[in-house]
Amino acid sequence: KSMMKWLILIGAVFSAGCSLIGIRTEEVPQYEVIHAERVYEIREYPSYLIAETKVEGDYDEAVNKGFRRLAAYIFGNNLSRRSFQNELQVQPDSSEKMSMTAPVEVMKEDRTFWSVSFVMPSQYTIDSLPTPKDPRVVVREMGNRKTAVFKTSGFHSEEKMQKHAEGLRRWIEPKEFGEALQASIMVYDPPWTLPFFRRTEITLALRP
Repeated sequence: KSMMKWLILIGAVFSAGCSLIGIRTEEVPQYEVIHAERVYEIREYPSYLIAETKVEGDYDEAVNKGFRRLAAYIFGNNLSRRSFQNELQVQPDSSEKMSMTAPVEVMKEDRTFWSVSFVMPSQYTIDSLPTPKDPRVVVREMGNRKTAVFKTSGFHSEEKMQKHAEGLRRWIEPKEFGEALQASIMVYDPPWTLPFFRRTEITLALRP
């Protein structure tokens, strides 16, 4: 038991050290880059699953509250689904811990509400994902989509999202990749990652 505790501790320290300098081990959604210029990209994403929650407040409040709510869901505040006679059924006395993924996506819904979402591990389907116990958490499928992306690093904020979203709109406007819609910010690293190692992206959904 003592050896196992040491191995777990060493693994935790190694993982924290990797994340400090931006080495990422979490699963991220697959995508194809169809056009790239310097810090800009046009990407096509196949469909994937997310857990999403709506939060009222300013940007920092939304990120903190939304993250805690979604983290609680993936770390066990849920009801497992198990196969029984070829059907997936909710297990009222069983929860499930899922792997952490990246990125966390934050989008402003209106003046006071934000959408915060986690990508779900690709091993799940919409039918096999655990059911959230918190009614404020919703799981759903993000359909195939095309996005414009500005790649940056450092700290993330509402001001940073708005500033770079405007630059991204100006970059996309003369091109023929589609109409630029709502902006979001994608955060790939934990708060303790050194700023210049952080991966942060501002995105615009594109409508054909």
